[in-house]
Amino acid sequence: MKSAARAIVGVVTMSLLATVAFGQGMTWDSNIVSNGHEMVTHTYYVPKKLKTVNDQNGDFHIIRIDQDKVYTVHTKEKTYSVMTFAEIEQMGKQMNAQMEQLQKQMKDMPEEQRKMMEKMLGGNMPGAQKEPKIEVTKTGEQKSINGFACNRYIILRDGKEEISLWVTPDVKGFAGMKQDLMEQTRRMSGVTPSGFKGLVEAMQKVDGFPIETEMGTMMKTTVTKVDMKTVASSEFEVPAGFTKVENKILEGKQKEK
Repeated sequence: MKSAARAIVGVVTMSLLATVAFGQGMTWDSNIVSNGHEMVTHTYYVPKKLKTVNDQNGDFHIIRIDQDKVYTVHTKEKTYSVMTFAEIEQMGKQMNAQMEQLQKQMKDMPEEQRKMMEKMLGGNMPGAQKEPKIEVTKTGEQKSINGFACNRYIILRDGKEEISLWVTPDVKGFAGMKQDLMEQTRRMSGVTPSGFKGLVEAMQKVDGFPIETEMGTMMKTTVTKVDMKTVASSEFEVPAGFTKVENKILEGKQKEK
């Protein structure tokens, strides 16, 4: 269940952070720090297509909104796997159903065991609590990050800071196409077990391209370079000669049946 959840959250997060970054063609480099690990990614975008490359191992993900598919490509193994948006939705629904069943079972557990389970699950059980209140605030703070003049926004969940964003209006060409990934992100975020509901709508209110994004202590992403340019269509295709393999997450879900 945990690996499937991470896969869904990863796809949604990638879409969420890209939802304010649109133009006819653009690329950007990012430095990401997560759980003490640091990596550099290179992102390519054209309408309805997004590719993010891990600089450390060369592996990459392609989101093809025009195909309703997500590709995961492993360059060293020369293999790739595919998940459709419908499959991601279905996995999310199955996990929510499993969590609801577990919640019913937990009611009959001894208090100490129940509290331990609640801590392990991180409060992400469906129906465990009311829908959180999501708010967006433009703080008025300003600073320069990697040569970009930025304004700070914060996204609050029940009054507590969830996401901090330093965004710039200086990356041109994104405003007219904001709905592109927004609609698809909303579709997937509605079935994630990790509290993404409401964040998509919140991101709609953020006016600018995110140069620095902090999601609590979980992850910090800093954009170091942005280029507006034509991106070759081949960037969004699986390289020739790569072998398609069964997606490990989907394979695991099939074995559970």
